[in-house]
Amino acid sequence: MNQVQNPLVPQNAIKVFSGKIFDVWQWEQILFDGSKATFEKITRPDNVQLLGVTEDKKIIFLEEEQPARKKEIKLPMGRRDHGDETAEECAKREFLEETGFLPEKIFLWTKKLFHNKIAFWVWRFIGLNCKKVGDQNLDKGGEKIRLRFLTFEEMLELPNDEGFCEYSPDFAIELLKAKFIFEKRENLKKILGL
Repeated sequence: MNQVQNPLVPQNAIKVFSGKIFDVWQWEQILFDGSKATFEKITRPDNVQLLGVTEDKKIIFLEEEQPARKKEIKLPMGRRDHGDETAEECAKREFLEETGFLPEKIFLWTKKLFHNKIAFWVWRFIGLNCKKVGDQNLDKGGEKIRLRFLTFEEMLELPNDEGFCEYSPDFAIELLKAKFIFEKRENLKKILGL
C-alpha cells in the first residue's frame, strides 16, 4: 500500500484502505514494556465552515435534510477535497453553493485539529457583508437545504434546539459562552461586525 504523506499520522504508517472520503492508516509501535502493537488512524479531507453575516446584519444558517439523517441546523460547510484549493477558497465555494451568497470580506476565525482516531482540520471562517449573487447550487439528490436568517440573539439560542448540528460541538460551546458571559458576547458581536 501507500507510504504516509499525511502529517497527521506517524511517518512509518502505511495506508491500508483508501475510500471515497476516508483513508485508514496502520503502523507498528513499540509499547513501554518492549512489546509491539499495531495502531490505526483514519484521515479525511479537511472541513470548512463559514459563519456569514448579511448586509442587514442577519446570520446565515442552514436547515438541512439528508436521507437517513434528522433535520439539522448548521453552518454552511463542506469538505476541502478539490486538489490545491485553499481553505478560504473552499469556504467561499461551499458557501456560495449552499446559500447563493458571497461575502465581501472573509477571514479565518478558528482552525481546530480533530486528531483522535479520525484526523482532519476544521477551518471556521467569518464572512461579512454577504450579498445574494445567485441561486443555491446543491448536490443533485443529496442535499435539501433551506436558508435560515437569524439575529444575533436567535443564534445564541441555537444550542437549545435539538436540531442544532452536533458536528460542531466547539461552536456550540462558543455560543453558550457568548450567551452567558458578557465579555464573550461583546467580543463575538465585534468580530461579526454587529
